[in-house]
Amino acid sequence: MDFTRFIKEKTVLGGQADNEDDFFHISLGITKDYAVQAGVVINSILDNNPKVCFMFHIFCDDIKEIDIQRFKILSEKYIELTVVLYYVNADEFKYIKTSQRYSQAAFYRIISAALLYPQIKKILYLDSDLMCLNSFKKLRDLDINSICMAVQDSGSWIEEHKCEIGLPREHVYFNSGVIYMNLEKWNEANVSEKAMKLLAENEFSFCDQDALNISIGSRYQMLSERYNHFYMNGKHQEVPLPKDTVFLHFAGDIKPWQPWCQNKLKALWEKALENSPWRGYVYIPRNYQENRLMGKVLRKQGRYVEALSWYCRYVLDKIKTKMK
Repeated sequence: MDFTRFIKEKTVLGGQADNEDDFFHISLGITKDYAVQAGVVINSILDNNPKVCFMFHIFCDDIKEIDIQRFKILSEKYIELTVVLYYVNADEFKYIKTSQRYSQAAFYRIISAALLYPQIKKILYLDSDLMCLNSFKKLRDLDINSICMAVQDSGSWIEEHKCEIGLPREHVYFNSGVIYMNLEKWNEANVSEKAMKLLAENEFSFCDQDALNISIGSRYQMLSERYNHFYMNGKHQEVPLPKDTVFLHFAGDIKPWQPWCQNKLKALWEKALENSPWRGYVYIPRNYQENRLMGKVLRKQGRYVEALSWYCRYVLDKIKTKMK
């Protein structure tokens, strides 16, 4: 498969070291509405890993000019930082079977692993709904002897789900939110091509994550949970956050930047936001379900006129959606 057709354009922001081997490489896949979240991820990594040359490879469908300027501000603040923006050709994903729960950006981790090799040998992929809390020098120094390293996923649903997608009972199902990739072994095994083929032929519940678990199988190394610590709204609320957590993953449908989120660790993300060029960001609801939630939050705050406005938007947008 020719993966170069997936990219329309590339832009480099920030200073560069003498060659790409001088960097630790990290990739993210976002839609234009997730640039803020990607910025918080990057800023939190830089704050906790000083004097490390990072090159962030951001795969996006589009990006607003104001966010490009903020990435430039970030690269001026941290001289060790380089940001590379890859503009993805959305038409190339039309044949992929997906669900409303996931955006097209979920597949960018798959194409990035093929596109960045052989110039880059190792890369850490990160979801944008997480943040860095500590240094990950130990991870940077690890040797990857398999296709990749990842953290085992958790949940009572996993055993049944493995049967549904044809994985053997003994398979240890991993979460794709944090993947440290050996790109040489990844591409020798044609993981990206196999995963894209599976996505074209099947409609998975967890899209790219299912396709990668099937394509990679047992050929991966287990990472400690500290590198992908799950924390969901309404769950794990009474469980203390381990002090050695490196990446805090706000898994689930409700995120810390949404006004209706009641996650006790929301304040950590908000603090990271205020320490970034995106400070002052306010999330705007994006569908009729979120309009209702916004109205509920405002009503509880005693802002009844604003709440009524959002409830009206909820009714109108729901009617428009159902009529499509």
